[in-house]
Amino acid sequence: MSWDESWMEQSERPFGRKVGEMAMRHSLAAAMVVTGIVWASGVLANEHSEQLRRWSSRLPDLPRLSDGGEVRLRSLPQAPGRSPVDFRVDFSAKTTAVPPGLLVGLNDYNNAWPGTWDAYRKYLRPDRGLVRLWVMFDIAPFGRQHIAAGLEARKAGMRVMLCGVGLPRNYPRKADSRPDRESKEPRNPREWARQFARHARAMIDAGVPLTHVEIWNEPAMPGRWYVDPQPFAKFYAEAGRELRRELPRGIRIGGPGETHIGRRTLERFRLEFEACRRVGFRPDLLSWHDYVGYPTDQEAFEFSDRVRRLAGRYGFGDAELILSEWNYTLPPDRFLDSCANGAYFVAVTTALTRTHLTHSQFLMLQDGKWEAREDFRGESAGIFTLNGAPKPVFQAMQMMRTAADLPALPVERRAAPWNLTLFASRREDRGWLLAANAFGKIQDRTRKFLDYSNVDMSVLKNRKGQVRRYLSGRLPIERLGVRSKDRAAWEQARRDFAIHKRELKAAERPVRIQLKDAPSHVRGVWVLDARHGDPMADADFRRTFAELKSSLGHRSRRAAADRLTRSIPMRLAAHRAARPSPVSPAEYLQICDGTLILKTTPYSAILVELVWSPVGD
Repeated sequence: MSWDESWMEQSERPFGRKVGEMAMRHSLAAAMVVTGIVWASGVLANEHSEQLRRWSSRLPDLPRLSDGGEVRLRSLPQAPGRSPVDFRVDFSAKTTAVPPGLLVGLNDYNNAWPGTWDAYRKYLRPDRGLVRLWVMFDIAPFGRQHIAAGLEARKAGMRVMLCGVGLPRNYPRKADSRPDRESKEPRNPREWARQFARHARAMIDAGVPLTHVEIWNEPAMPGRWYVDPQPFAKFYAEAGRELRRELPRGIRIGGPGETHIGRRTLERFRLEFEACRRVGFRPDLLSWHDYVGYPTDQEAFEFSDRVRRLAGRYGFGDAELILSEWNYTLPPDRFLDSCANGAYFVAVTTALTRTHLTHSQFLMLQDGKWEAREDFRGESAGIFTLNGAPKPVFQAMQMMRTAADLPALPVERRAAPWNLTLFASRREDRGWLLAANAFGKIQDRTRKFLDYSNVDMSVLKNRKGQVRRYLSGRLPIERLGVRSKDRAAWEQARRDFAIHKRELKAAERPVRIQLKDAPSHVRGVWVLDARHGDPMADADFRRTFAELKSSLGHRSRRAAADRLTRSIPMRLAAHRAARPSPVSPAEYLQICDGTLILKTTPYSAILVELVWSPVGD
């Protein structure tokens, strides 16, 4: 089955496989088959990897510059002709600060090396970010490693969210013999909450800055509470009420890390809100995940607005909204270790700055040994590899963090399709533009769009072949047999499908930005793409990494191992190949009649530093 066919086979695809779930990999796979959930990311990744190689071979060998190298805008090459403007930025408009929690939040499974934390702290400056730690009762119970990770977060200036899921080890078990104990709801929400609260208090007593508590994780996923949302809503509300009694005042309590966005998730939230109102529990935070679709979906579908409006009807409209888990996809996928994931990070984070979310928690800090055997093979979802090397997404995070150091400007989307994003910021005579050209899986994005358009979704099950042909332009809508009131949405879905294919095939994609109160100079340009940003493409980085990895493999004493796990990530993160790549502005910028044009390629990001003062000032 090809990638553009496979999306029709999905019902509600479960995403969010984590450390504990690795032990359940085969049983979860069986559950996915039983529920008819099919996905084709491997096929898609292979196709996209081949395209990346083709794009790389077409790009010129660009020179690298040291920081600086100011260029007057009027001296840049003039762009021929006129084309539609993708974005408009008014640099004289009112600015707003970006919540730091959107830029530097993490999931950590207590597996990250101390040196990985050190490197993240130094180069991302994650103060006021939020780290999500897990207590997975049956698989990864609470222990000293949770406290150690929480203290590393404290050194980084971050706060901690503790997520609890599963049945405690000594919790009363049901009489049946099902092996998937986590799919069983706790029989006594109060006792579950009391045991979870004991772990939370232990972290607080140890000095961990615990500020948020999340009840459960992805209840709509098989093995997590999949069958009936009503019992879960009751458990969620009663456990929340008990945690409120058990934990210190000021700790935010809520959740439940819903699986992904859509109408069904809104319905689950509604049931949870009703249960909360019945028992008198007021959630302080509402959280969900998103692993499917496009990086801009949180903005395009205005999901945070929908959640906030729904919560407001029940009196919970002031709850904090958190995207508590996400990545480009889940392993295995080579894009996780390529520039694609970096561009995706920039696009997602840019989109999140236009929502009501206050925290975004990326999965995860370092690759896990439970699934990864080698470095840079797409075997895990970390920012750092199994042996402490930074991936291209580390550079993307630095680019986003740099641009968002200054307050953000409103960006008006004009003709830009949803694979393009633009972030703009300014303070006095200095500013930034950060653009990304990133794609997700169009099959998931199309499903989301149709779902949000309130179409009859049974068409996806009953007429899969016709739907595939229709979206590919090989079947007229009259033969699709959809309701007349759904036709406009289906026609838009086909247009979006065609735009995706066209944009993905473009070797170069100019992004046209109309500027008001335009800057006078470009001080520097940094790029992440198929030719810039892969640290393993640098010979000196490869040699350094091989030497450090070899020394780690031959360590003889624990003390030596501890020193290496602290020093290796810091040495590698400081390498020039792990930092954003400066390029010649003239190669990537053009100016025409007040429009700045940035050259992008699929799965790329470009950062531009702007100044409004004369050169040399």
